[in-house]
Amino acid sequence: MEVKLLLIGLQELIINHDIKITQLAEELGIKPDNIWYWIKNNKVPEKRLNMLAEKFNVEKDYLNKKVNDINTYRPKGRKNEYKIVDDGVIIYLERRNKEPVETIIDLKHFERVKKSGFRWIPTWNDVMKKYYAREQNL
Repeated sequence: MEVKLLLIGLQELIINHDIKITQLAEELGIKPDNIWYWIKNNKVPEKRLNMLAEKFNVEKDYLNKKVNDINTYRPKGRKNEYKIVDDGVIIYLERRNKEPVETIIDLKHFERVKKSGFRWIPTWNDVMKKYYAREQNL
Protein backbone atom coordinates (compact mmCIF):
# COMPACT_ATOMS: atom_id res chain seq x y z
CA MET A 1 0.00 0.00 0.00
CA GLU A 2 1.45 3.36 -1.05
CA VAL A 3 1.34 6.12 1.54
CA LYS A 4 0.75 9.51 0.00
CA LEU A 5 2.46 12.39 1.77
CA LEU A 6 0.27 15.41 2.35
CA LEU A 7 1.46 19.00 2.08
CA ILE A 8 0.93 20.55 5.49
CA GLY A 9 3.18 23.61 5.82
CA LEU A 10 1.35 26.02 3.52
CA GLN A 11 -2.07 24.71 4.49
CA GLU A 12 -1.32 25.02 8.19
CA LEU A 13 -0.13 28.60 7.77
CA ILE A 14 -3.19 29.57 5.74
CA ILE A 15 -5.48 28.09 8.39
CA ASN A 16 -3.59 29.46 11.42
CA HIS A 17 -3.44 32.96 9.94
CA ASP A 18 -7.11 32.78 8.92
CA ILE A 19 -6.27 33.79 5.35
CA LYS A 20 -8.61 33.14 2.45
CA ILE A 21 -7.09 31.48 -0.63
CA THR A 22 -8.49 34.31 -2.77
CA GLN A 23 -6.84 36.92 -0.52
CA LEU A 24 -3.45 35.16 -0.66
CA ALA A 25 -3.69 34.72 -4.43
CA GLU A 26 -4.41 38.42 -4.84
CA GLU A 27 -1.38 39.33 -2.70
CA LEU A 28 0.80 37.05 -4.84
CA GLY A 29 -0.71 38.32 -8.11
CA ILE A 30 -1.88 34.87 -9.16
CA LYS A 31 -5.15 32.97 -9.56
CA PRO A 32 -6.56 31.06 -6.57
CA ASP A 33 -6.44 27.91 -8.71
CA ASN A 34 -2.64 28.10 -8.58
CA ILE A 35 -2.64 27.79 -4.78
CA TRP A 36 -5.13 24.92 -4.91
CA TYR A 37 -2.82 23.27 -7.47
CA TRP A 38 0.16 23.62 -5.08
CA ILE A 39 -1.84 22.00 -2.30
CA LYS A 40 -3.13 19.21 -4.56
CA ASN A 41 0.34 18.47 -5.94
CA ASN A 42 2.15 18.89 -2.61
CA LYS A 43 4.61 21.55 -3.79
CA VAL A 44 4.95 25.33 -3.62
CA PRO A 45 7.03 26.48 -6.62
CA GLU A 46 10.53 27.79 -5.93
CA LYS A 47 9.79 31.28 -7.25
CA ARG A 48 7.04 31.80 -4.60
CA LEU A 49 8.91 30.36 -1.61
CA ASN A 50 10.83 33.50 -0.58
CA MET A 51 7.77 35.75 -0.64
CA LEU A 52 5.65 33.27 1.32
CA ALA A 53 8.41 32.51 3.84
CA GLU A 54 8.77 36.22 4.56
CA LYS A 55 5.02 36.76 4.76
CA PHE A 56 4.54 33.94 7.28
CA ASN A 57 7.91 34.37 9.08
CA VAL A 58 8.99 30.76 8.48
CA GLU A 59 11.87 28.95 6.80
CA LYS A 60 11.30 28.18 3.10
CA ASP A 61 11.50 24.42 3.73
CA TYR A 62 8.57 24.67 6.11
CA LEU A 63 6.19 25.71 3.31
CA ASN A 64 6.70 22.40 1.52
CA LYS A 65 6.62 20.31 4.70
CA LYS A 66 4.82 17.04 4.15
CA VAL A 67 3.39 14.49 6.57
CA ASN A 68 1.96 11.05 6.02
CA ASP A 69 -0.70 11.25 8.72
CA ILE A 70 -2.50 14.53 9.26
CA ASN A 71 -4.20 13.14 12.40
CA THR A 72 -0.96 12.62 14.32
CA TYR A 73 0.88 15.68 13.05
CA ARG A 74 2.07 18.20 15.66
CA PRO A 75 3.46 21.41 14.17
CA LYS A 76 7.14 22.12 14.77
CA GLY A 77 9.59 24.48 13.19
CA ARG A 78 7.42 27.54 13.00
CA LYS A 79 9.10 30.67 14.30
CA ASN A 80 7.45 32.55 17.13
CA GLU A 81 5.19 35.47 16.44
CA TYR A 82 6.05 38.69 18.22
CA LYS A 83 4.90 42.24 18.78
CA ILE A 84 7.12 45.28 19.41
CA VAL A 85 5.80 47.54 22.19
CA ASP A 86 7.72 50.60 23.39
CA ASP A 87 11.24 49.42 24.35
CA GLY A 88 10.26 45.75 24.58
CA VAL A 89 9.12 42.84 22.47
CA ILE A 90 6.38 40.41 23.39
CA ILE A 91 7.23 36.93 22.08
CA TYR A 92 4.25 34.60 21.86
CA LEU A 93 5.08 31.09 23.01
CA GLU A 94 2.93 27.98 23.03
CA ARG A 95 2.91 25.13 25.54
CA ARG A 96 2.58 21.53 24.34
CA ASN A 97 -1.15 21.62 25.08
CA LYS A 98 -1.41 24.72 22.82
CA GLU A 99 -1.93 27.05 25.79
CA PRO A 100 -0.46 30.47 24.93
CA VAL A 101 2.32 31.97 27.03
CA GLU A 102 3.88 35.40 26.52
CA THR A 103 7.37 36.57 27.40
CA ILE A 104 8.85 40.05 27.15
CA ILE A 105 12.43 40.91 26.23
CA ASP A 106 14.26 44.20 25.76
CA LEU A 107 14.15 45.60 22.24
CA LYS A 108 17.96 45.85 22.24
CA HIS A 109 18.22 42.04 22.54
CA PHE A 110 15.57 41.28 19.96
CA GLU A 111 17.72 41.33 16.80
CA ARG A 112 20.05 38.72 18.31
CA VAL A 113 17.08 36.56 19.27
CA LYS A 114 15.46 36.99 15.85
CA LYS A 115 18.65 36.03 13.98
CA SER A 116 19.35 33.02 16.21
CA GLY A 117 17.44 30.59 13.98
CA PHE A 118 15.68 29.10 16.97
CA ARG A 119 12.07 28.72 17.94
CA TRP A 120 11.42 29.72 21.54
CA ILE A 121 9.33 27.50 23.80
CA PRO A 122 8.12 28.03 27.37
CA THR A 123 9.78 25.99 30.12
CA TRP A 124 8.58 25.92 33.72
CA ASN A 125 11.04 26.93 36.46
CA ASP A 126 10.05 25.30 39.78
CA VAL A 127 12.31 27.56 41.84
CA MET A 128 11.00 30.83 40.40
CA LYS A 129 7.46 29.44 39.93
CA LYS A 130 7.12 30.90 36.43
CA TYR A 131 7.84 30.21 32.79
CA TYR A 132 10.95 31.30 30.94
CA ALA A 133 11.73 31.13 27.22
CA ARG A 134 14.12 28.43 26.02
CA GLU A 135 15.57 27.95 22.53
CA GLN A 136 14.43 25.00 20.44
CA ASN A 137 16.29 24.15 17.22
CA LEU A 138 14.10 24.50 14.12
